[in-house]
Amino acid sequence: MPPAQAPGAQRPRPPAGPMPAIRPVPVEAPAPAVSNRKARVVRDVHNRRLVRRLDVLSVFKVSLVFYICVFVVMLIAGTALWNVAAALGIIDTVERNVKSLFALTSFQLRPITALVWGSAIAGAVCFFGLLCNVFFALVYNLISDVVGGVQVVVLGDEDA
Repeated sequence: MPPAQAPGAQRPRPPAGPMPAIRPVPVEAPAPAVSNRKARVVRDVHNRRLVRRLDVLSVFKVSLVFYICVFVVMLIAGTALWNVAAALGIIDTVERNVKSLFALTSFQLRPITALVWGSAIAGAVCFFGLLCNVFFALVYNLISDVVGGVQVVVLGDEDA
């Protein structure tokens, strides 16, 4: 049964004039399949986003976690370097050079004292880094009110 047409709709008419000659089309063998997976076409989708404001609390949280990780890495690296220097005899050489340079009768580098000072310095660096990140987030928010923010183009798959 043919589909019903809407009232007033006309069927398409064939083109007027003589019918074109029908030529046989040569049949080609299909290309061998390389894999059973369907080939999919990936098309990039461009999304433009405008970053107008940074949430200062989010910047603080991410910076805090980042700088805690930096602090731990600095302490582990400092401890490893101290152990390598002690194993190679560099600590003893430094102690002798400081004694002779300043004409001291006794001078000794203590690992616990070095660890405490290293922790204090690493903590200060991390704290000032955290303050700088929060300060720059505030400055960015003030500047973006004037100039409109930063435009970011995000590329993604259509299927994703």
